[in-house]
Formats: sequence, structure tokens, C-alpha cells
Amino acid sequence: MVCRYGGDEFILILPDCAPEDALLRAQSLRLLVVETPFSFDEGDAGHVTVSIGVSALPQNGTTAADLLLAADRALYGAKQCGRNRVMASAL
Repeated sequence: MVCRYGGDEFILILPDCAPEDALLRAQSLRLLVVETPFSFDEGDAGHVTVSIGVSALPQNGTTAADLLLAADRALYGAKQCGRNRVMASAL
């Protein structure tokens, strides 16, 4: 399930997915975005990248708030490390 969480933030919920598999899926999504040409009415949108933070239940918490906070911290870690990357919350 994919949900828009904020202006440019989205949440992917992957039930019954091991943390390692979630990281692989996030990396595949990141690569797909990088390789996809984006354009708007005005023309080419240029190079688009994404940074992704991954958290897992129960390793990073048992509530939605815990999991969102852990994923958000991992996301900001990815951005601080240069963007266009996937980072996992401490598992």
C-alpha cells in the first residue's frame, strides 16, 4: 500500500515483508525513479532522485508513530549522506 504522507513524502506499507526484503524493494524503487525520464508541459523535468528511509515492525517499534519516527530519522540520514540513497533505521 502506498500513501502520500506530506508534500513530497510517501509511505509504503509492506505487510509480511522481512526488513532485508523491504530494503531491496526500496532500492529497486530508487533505481526505477532515477532511470525514469520525467517531463512536464514545459518540457524535461531533469534528473529526479529519491531518498528513502526504512523501518520495520517490531524492530523499530510497535505503533505507527514509532515506525514513522524511525523511518523519518533514516530518511534524514539518507539526505545528510548525500541524497539519492536508501537507509534503514537501526534494526
